Amino acid sequence: MKKIGVIVLFFTALFAVSCGTTSNVSTGNSAATQAGKGCGAVLATLHSQYKSTGKIDMSNSTTLLNVVELGTYYTTLNSHKTDAAYKTAFATGLVEGSIGLITNANSLSTLNTLLTLGTLSSITSSTPGTSAVAVNVASGLINLLKSLK
Repeated sequence: MKKIGVIVLFFTALFAVSCGTTSNVSTGNSAATQAGKGCGAVLATLHSQYKSTGKIDMSNSTTLLNVVELGTYYTTLNSHKTDAAYKTAFATGLVEGSIGLITNANSLSTLNTLLTLGTLSSITSSTPGTSAVAVNVASGLINLLKSLK
């Protein structure tokens, strides 16, 4: 009789853990955190370039590819801009991905500033570095990067 009770207790605990894990996956928080990590890493790379050169060189192909990647994170974030749980998880990822550049204290303000850079979604790998869109994005990014460490 005790064996049946232990087995029932074991399966009840397993069911509870399983439901909790499924709940986290279905809310997208894990995906939001991973996207935030990627975004934070790109921002850290761009920040490093900005600190060493004093500019965001949109004519540099590596920089342009980083900005294109940042644009994909922006697009995903923008589609969830009214989802507080998604934004919180994304902000957590920003802190992790930026390796200390973005802190818990400034992660939500960084996220909200990122959401104001709507032109990020129009950058492609073939956008010329001197185009108005590229210049506008670079200007917005510089303002964002200046607010970080």
